[in-house]
Amino acid sequence: MTYNISLSDGVDVHFSSAPFIVEDEISPVIAREASLSGCMDIRSVYRVVAKALEFPDYFGENLDALYDCLTDLSWLEAAAYVVVLSDAGTAWTRMPLSMGRMVNTWLDASRFWQEEGIYLKLAFQLTDQDADPSLPVVEAGKS
Repeated sequence: MTYNISLSDGVDVHFSSAPFIVEDEISPVIAREASLSGCMDIRSVYRVVAKALEFPDYFGENLDALYDCLTDLSWLEAAAYVVVLSDAGTAWTRMPLSMGRMVNTWLDASRFWQEEGIYLKLAFQLTDQDADPSLPVVEAGKS
């Protein structure tokens, strides 16, 4: 089983335990995968994202700096950017509010790029052990 990420589907943040496949109907696409394994604080998560997208050395490891770099990306010009963060369950368990704030910042940056016709996608790959059995399962496109 795989989870397809369509660049033009209007969904900018994805969560799945299945492997991700990018449907690259747009070119060029920069797709990067990085692991959050071992991330014990939000700054370490920022560093993983920064490394995946080759942020400049001046990246300040905070939400404002994340937004600034995500809305620049002049060093990696593309029509679409996809970052898959694997091993994400522990980070979400340890720091759900900080991870949520990061997602909000990502969504703000994604809206910025939409005006330019550029796609910015973020995907969190979780393991089956990360799933909370008390939450309902909702398939993509269904509610």
